[in-house]
Amino acid sequence: GAQNGIPEGALQLMDSNEVSKKEPNVKCNSGIYCSQDVSTDYGIMTRELYHHSQNNNVTFLFNHKITRIKNTK
Repeated sequence: GAQNGIPEGALQLMDSNEVSKKEPNVKCNSGIYCSQDVSTDYGIMTRELYHHSQNNNVTFLFNHKITRIKNTK
């Protein structure tokens, strides 16, 4: 946050329940809430997310058509 000019305390890591309270149509495991207006370079953010995901053994399937998603739990 501070590296990008966001004041300390303006970012909050939220769990799925907290995200649902702010955005009922969003379904996720967690989120980051910023109480300040900020400008985001989504290209940089996406590349960083991609690299961090790869480091956590996420597999990306580019150029694939998804026809369904099945919950195996």
